[in-house]
Amino acid sequence: MAMDIFVCGMDSSKHERQPQPISQGPEWSDVIPVSQNDAPNSIVRFTYLERFTEIMGYFRAIFCVRFDFFILSYFPALYIRKK
Repeated sequence: MAMDIFVCGMDSSKHERQPQPISQGPEWSDVIPVSQNDAPNSIVRFTYLERFTEIMGYFRAIFCVRFDFFILSYFPALYIRKK
């Protein structure tokens, strides 16, 4: 049986000024956020605030691209070009 007891992220309702969502910023228009892949039968399910989920999705997208370039710079043979 899973427990639904955790909340991750900061409650933004405590702040006066609400920042613009990342997805609405023009500099992020070509970035596709990567969602978190939680196991379907997790022992503990985490509940995330919407803002936290959005920010982490963009973080994962940027990190994946940067990490891919890092790996390919050391191991160029891993790059396979599709035609």
